Amino acid sequence: MSELPDLSEQQHREGRLLDVAAFQRWVLGDLVDNANRGIFAEWLVGQALDAIKQGEARRGWAAFDLRYGEVTVEVKATGLSQTWNRHEQSKQPSFDIAPRRWTWDASTEEWVEFEPPARLAQLYVFCLHEPVPATNSNVRDPACWRFWIIPTQTLN
Repeated sequence: MSELPDLSEQQHREGRLLDVAAFQRWVLGDLVDNANRGIFAEWLVGQALDAIKQGEARRGWAAFDLRYGEVTVEVKATGLSQTWNRHEQSKQPSFDIAPRRWTWDASTEEWVEFEPPARLAQLYVFCLHEPVPATNSNVRDPACWRFWIIPTQTLN
């Protein structure tokens, strides 16, 4: 895993200082955005489980999101309010839990094919952000989320 940059760290490049914290705010500034809210939910669950090691960085495209001891965990997130229509509730929140044919093995850095398609995590955590409208502050508030934990064997 790559090490996270210090948020106060300034990178020097071509005679200019690059503010890594400014980049992180620019990329993740809107927590209501579906992709950012999903990553935040992964982090929130990881914090609750104490499953994120100091200095560890998230690996996108990995076969599962977190490891809780020996248990692999997939985090799925959605919200009642969407970026494109924050003030009206979504018709029906949903989670994509379809078995996958291909997955990225972060440990070997290779794509792996499954026939038949499979779910690779042992446990799924479903996260629903409830407030309408969604805001950065209520996304950050764990009390504004509902969580369900379901073993993969139940989904199968």
